[in-house]
Amino acid sequence: MIPRRKPIPSKKLSFLACLLLACSNFMSPTSAFQMPPRLVVTPSRTRQQYLPLTPRHIGRGDWDGDDLRWIKRMRRRMWRRSNYNMGSNDNPGRSTLIFANFFMFVYQTVSTVQLIVQRNPRYWPRHAFSIITDTLLGSTNVRGPLTTSFVHINYLSNREPFRFLTAGFLHGDILHLLLNLYALRQLPSWVESGLGTSLFVTTFLVAIVTGNIGHSIVMASSPARTFCLGASGGICGLYGLMYVALTKMGQSQGASRILQSMLLLFVSGLWWESVSNAGHMGGFLGGIVMGILCVPSYQKDYQMRRKNSLQADMFPQSYRQVMGFGMAPSKSGFLPVQAIWVAVGILLLSEPRYQSMPGNIVRGLLHPGSLSRF
Repeated sequence: MIPRRKPIPSKKLSFLACLLLACSNFMSPTSAFQMPPRLVVTPSRTRQQYLPLTPRHIGRGDWDGDDLRWIKRMRRRMWRRSNYNMGSNDNPGRSTLIFANFFMFVYQTVSTVQLIVQRNPRYWPRHAFSIITDTLLGSTNVRGPLTTSFVHINYLSNREPFRFLTAGFLHGDILHLLLNLYALRQLPSWVESGLGTSLFVTTFLVAIVTGNIGHSIVMASSPARTFCLGASGGICGLYGLMYVALTKMGQSQGASRILQSMLLLFVSGLWWESVSNAGHMGGFLGGIVMGILCVPSYQKDYQMRRKNSLQADMFPQSYRQVMGFGMAPSKSGFLPVQAIWVAVGILLLSEPRYQSMPGNIVRGLLHPGSLSRF
C-alpha cells in the first residue's frame, strides 16, 4: 500500500505562493513590462497616460518605465519612498517668495514697534497691545523705518533705483499681505514646475520693477507723494507669463480667463483709491514680455503620440495636463533666462548709482531707517 503524501495546509500554500510571486516580480528582468502606463478612456479614443520618471517627479506614479535593470528600479522605488516621507517640494521658488514677503512684513512690524517705543517709552508696556495692533493694521507701519527706507516714491526712486525692486517685498498692513500671499499660493503649480524656477522668480522680480515704473509714469504729473508697495505687481507679472504660455500651447480658453481676471482686477481698482491699477498693468505687461522672450514654443511629438509607445514622460503631471497629449516644448525660448541676468549685471556695472544698489539694500536691512529721506 502506497502511503499518501500529507497535503500542505491552505494557509502555508497561500503564503508560499505570495512569496514566490513577490520575488519573481522583483527579480524578473521583464517585470517592467508588467506595469504599463495607465489607459485613460475618453469618448473619442483610448490613450495612454504617461507618468514622469525623473528624480524630481518620480513620486507621482508607480510605473518604473521600460528600464530592464532591476537595480535602477529598486533605486527609483527607494527615491519614491524617501520623497513621500520627507515631502518633496515642486515649487521652491514660490515657497521662497512667500517666506521672503512674510519675513519682511514681520521685520517691518518689529522695527516700527521698536521705533515707537524709543520715541515714546512711557507708552510701553501699558499700551503695548494698541501699538502692536495699530502696526499690524497699517496705521503706523507705513511710516516705519524699514518701510521708509525701501518704499517706492517717484522723487526718491529716481535717485535711489533700488526702491523699484525693494518696494515689492513691503506691505501696508496684514490684510494686504494675506491677500497677496493667497494670490501667490493659488497660482497653478505648472507655472514653476513646468516653465522652471529660474524663469518663475525672474519674472516676479522683473514684473515688480515694471509695475513700479508704470506707477511712476501715471503718477508723474501728480503733486502728491504717494507710496507704492506690495507684491501684486510681481503676481500680475506671473499671470502675464502664464497667459503667454497658454497662448503658445493653443489653450485659448485658459488665456481668455486670465484676461477676464485682469479686467476684473482693473475694474475693482477703480473703486479703491489705494489700489494702483498702473502698477498691476505694468507688472502684467512685464510678465508678457518675459513670456515672449523666454517661454518655449510647443509642437507635436511623434514618439509621445504613438499608441504603444514606452517613452517616459519627462514633464510634471500638471504641466502635461495643460499642454495636452502628445505635445512637447522646445528646449528654450527666444532668449534664455541666463541672458536676462547677464544684461542686469551689465546694467548694474554701467553707472555708479546702480553699482551702489546691493550695498544700499544690505545697509537698509541691517540698519532700518538709515536710508529714510523723510
